[in-house]
Amino acid sequence: MTENVENLILEHLRAIRADVAAVKDDVREIKQRLTSLEATVAGLRRDSANLYGDMADQHARYDRLTERGKIGTDQVFHDVSTGRETDQIDSR
Repeated sequence: MTENVENLILEHLRAIRADVAAVKDDVREIKQRLTSLEATVAGLRRDSANLYGDMADQHARYDRLTERGKIGTDQVFHDVSTGRETDQIDSR
């Protein structure tokens, strides 16, 4: 009888060991996927920061041009969509 109990306990321990190994594999995969997501988010943040920097540079250039009088109401711009000349920049 004690031999049956010992075998039953060993069976349960083996099943538990197999379950723990499966959980370890799952956690390893989740960690890898999380690392990949973190790298992707970091890349998106970097791209966003670069875009904001570019936009700030463009605003600064525009401000310098307007201060120098290069862009004003006396300028004539060619609208490529209509083929006509206009005195305003289309803000589409």
